[in-house]
Amino acid sequence: MPALLAGLALLLAGCGGGGGGGAGPLPASFRVLTSTPAAHSVNVARDQVITVRMTEGVQPSSVTSTSIVVTATGVGVIAGTASHIPSGDGSELRWTPSELFPGATDHVITVSADIASTSGQRLGTAATIPFRSAPDAPIGIPQAADLRAALGGLSVGRQSHRATLLQDGRVLVTGGFTQNSAVTDVAEVFDPTQDRFFTLGSVLGRGRAAHAQVLLPDGRVLICGGRYETAPGVFAVTDETEIFDPAFLSFQPSGRLNTGRYDHAIVVLEDGRVLVSGGTNSSRLDLDDAEVWNPATGEWSVFSGQMAARRATHAMVPFGPNRFLVLGGSVALYGELLDINAGTFTATNVPAQEGQRFGPVAANFASGAAILAGGDLGGRVVYALAGTPFLQNTGSNLWRPRSYATGTLIAPDRFFVAGGIDFQNDFFDGTCDIVIEGGPTGSRTFTTDVRFPTGMASHTATLLDNGNVMFCGGLNENGLLPNLKATYILEVD
Repeated sequence: MPALLAGLALLLAGCGGGGGGGAGPLPASFRVLTSTPAAHSVNVARDQVITVRMTEGVQPSSVTSTSIVVTATGVGVIAGTASHIPSGDGSELRWTPSELFPGATDHVITVSADIASTSGQRLGTAATIPFRSAPDAPIGIPQAADLRAALGGLSVGRQSHRATLLQDGRVLVTGGFTQNSAVTDVAEVFDPTQDRFFTLGSVLGRGRAAHAQVLLPDGRVLICGGRYETAPGVFAVTDETEIFDPAFLSFQPSGRLNTGRYDHAIVVLEDGRVLVSGGTNSSRLDLDDAEVWNPATGEWSVFSGQMAARRATHAMVPFGPNRFLVLGGSVALYGELLDINAGTFTATNVPAQEGQRFGPVAANFASGAAILAGGDLGGRVVYALAGTPFLQNTGSNLWRPRSYATGTLIAPDRFFVAGGIDFQNDFFDGTCDIVIEGGPTGSRTFTTDVRFPTGMASHTATLLDNGNVMFCGGLNENGLLPNLKATYILEVD
């Protein structure tokens, strides 16, 4: 019997429950059973997501964001969030870091004594689990010194403009609001080899802002919809479409949309056609329809399927052959799966703790999975595994809530989220986060040291052919002044 008790005591100590060897009382029935990392682990990854499994189901109401705390010797508390995982038997807790562990440093995981089981037992005494982190090693998080000003900025400050990477490596920037409600028809091209913008001699046929713009397979650029000003402070919505031809540096008209719209989303289909979805019409009503542009005729036709919800300022990303995920931009909390072959929009599930999102950012990782971030008041990040339109809250939020930020895939598994408006705290944000694919919930989010000199929102971010990111324009925090001309380069290793 003493040997059995000693073995149980050692098991409890290994799981962070404390206790010594030798004979003693049996451990409490509700306790830490296992953990990742296990007690006394070494070379633990600096971005490790921590899981703790209890001996029975956990009462969700007893879990707070600080039910698990991680401290590092000489550093203190590491930023992160604890959560309860309701799947399975409900016995699992998870802690997701929002900053890296310092390298080669002793750490302690502390599980709160207030954690309770579904049968009403409390842990009673905080459980501690020591581990040591791996030595410092780069994991692809941009640093403050990686952001610099370009040699030349925009000639016209603008926000709600559009930027498109051309096939020759230059970037076309069109339209936008220059100040208050005034729009511009001036187009500019950024040349990465000279690190500056050049104004085109040709202007847009229609000055516009909050329009949609996309690169066509033949190298031209399609521009459609948007808002424009008919008199100071008086807006109209355009149905006009035009094509930019980089060979001639000029704009030519194309067929009109069936419904004028702005803040719509745009994608190129596998057969070269272009689809736009949602947006807002001239009556300021968000739309629940889609249209398709045919490059052979230059005309638009109404898409057969109707959207499951009205949406504007939403995101639309590829999600398998001839399928797209449509996300955010609606009072509806679910996303939609657009199937081009079937001609349908189908509502997805609602991820846990989801809120309304306007102006989110989204992309595809190289794995085919989709990532959605920002646009809400909580900074929540949602992940969908490739081929499975099931949206799950990663539990690893953005460092700050961000709407009208930019999101750029800077590596196959790294999504860089920059700037935005923090509506929860009412300020423009100049900070940046990075979302890295991996971990039990799909991705983890880390803050970075990258800072813009001012808050950035309604700007654009374009991934250049050399792997760097070009940011330009944005809404001036002082609404009485012209919008931003500033242009920045994030140098990505």
